[in-house]
Amino acid sequence: MLAKAVEKPNHAARIGGDKFMLLLPGTDERGDDAIIESIRQLLEVNNQFYSGMPLSFAMGAATAHEGERLEPMLQRADTAMYVEKRAHYDGKDD
Repeated sequence: MLAKAVEKPNHAARIGGDKFMLLLPGTDERGDDAIIESIRQLLEVNNQFYSGMPLSFAMGAATAHEGERLEPMLQRADTAMYVEKRAHYDGKDD
């Protein structure tokens, strides 16, 4: 499903367990938001057409700053994802 949400030069990859990453070169925060919304819409359509256990996931995004190593950016995205995940399980997610 994630591969359908991105086109080259962007990439979707599984990074371990149930974690996936999208690399979006040249994309800023507004572009991140648009892609996240697109993924949420794909998920909603998927869950409407396929019976059984609905798919769900938490997402976090971060933009790398010029000259920044990837690790700090990944940590920010990971933190944002866990914030969303906690809000969902605490019943605060709409």
